Amino acid sequence: MDRFTISLEHELACEFDELIRERGYASRSEAVRDVLRAHLQSRSERREVTGHCIATLSYVYNHHERELCERLNQLQHDHHDLTVATTHAHLDHEQIGRAHV
Repeated sequence: MDRFTISLEHELACEFDELIRERGYASRSEAVRDVLRAHLQSRSERREVTGHCIATLSYVYNHHERELCERLNQLQHDHHDLTVATTHAHLDHEQIGRAHV
């Protein structure tokens, strides 16, 4: 195991000691190892992100709103490279009430 020394300003050291108590670490070294592993894992995961992202976007809207349907259609056409499919469904007042809960 390698050893190294770090210096922390007093406030940061106090916050770190509080984290150590909260999480029940046996020592500062154990806590540093855990924090470092988490940071490196996060960095590794960000680097490995490749490919495409798939998402859904849902709107609940009043289709009687002036020109709203036309504006939504225009947005879809303006971004046709991002749009795979669209679905239009009608909700009654009972379904809309449940959606607001």
